[in-house]
Amino acid sequence: ALFLAGATFTLRDSTIEGISTATIGTILYGGRGIIATSGAALDIAHSTVRDCSSIGLLLDGTGHATIAGATIAGNALTGIWLQNGPAGGDQLTLTGSTITDNRAAGIALFRSCGVTISDTRIEKTTSAQWHDALIGDGLTAYGNGLADGGCPLTLARVTFADNFRAGLIADGIEGSAALAGLSFSQVTVERSAAEAPGKYGIIIQNGIAPSGLMTAVTANPFAAADAALDTPLTLITEEQELNGTKYHR
Repeated sequence: ALFLAGATFTLRDSTIEGISTATIGTILYGGRGIIATSGAALDIAHSTVRDCSSIGLLLDGTGHATIAGATIAGNALTGIWLQNGPAGGDQLTLTGSTITDNRAAGIALFRSCGVTISDTRIEKTTSAQWHDALIGDGLTAYGNGLADGGCPLTLARVTFADNFRAGLIADGIEGSAALAGLSFSQVTVERSAAEAPGKYGIIIQNGIAPSGLMTAVTANPFAAADAALDTPLTLITEEQELNGTKYHR
């Protein structure tokens, strides 16, 4: 695995694959292809992270990544995972990439802050058992930072296709706040065939979509199912505290 703490690193035309290191001493380790934390700055272009036994790319706290023209594929517990983002943070800029065939979630944001995704396809996420629920979503965003306009999640020209359960789930935790950090432009949900995976398109739960947000969704074959859903969907939200810092389990 590539572990970065407080460092700047550039990855070009490269492949990181098949990482299966056991977890030893800290929850940040263990089957992760790339880990960036403590102010690390990662610049990835035209590279692939695939077939890791856990998360392909983990961004923690003040770690930041700029990713262009990448493929994140076949990882066993999310392609990209962001966590513990500071208020006013800038954790991820992702453009022109393909997130495909990962398990549980293509991209999972867990109390993250400052995410911009553009010209990217998030597809074919496969299922995983999480307690009593089968999950498998293109992008999940969990945390009350979604209600903060200074903590944006911006999607432009992003396509969700053939994910096992949902294309996108945004969960504000609180239940009634407007999720002012959400911004969409030309967001599309696709289903390649009638028998292709998928139950929901775009779900906003435990919070309210900002005015006009859904008008930027250009297609969603699951719109009726989205509107009929009356119980929040289960997301991966458990934490473990280690040396005073909470990490995803």
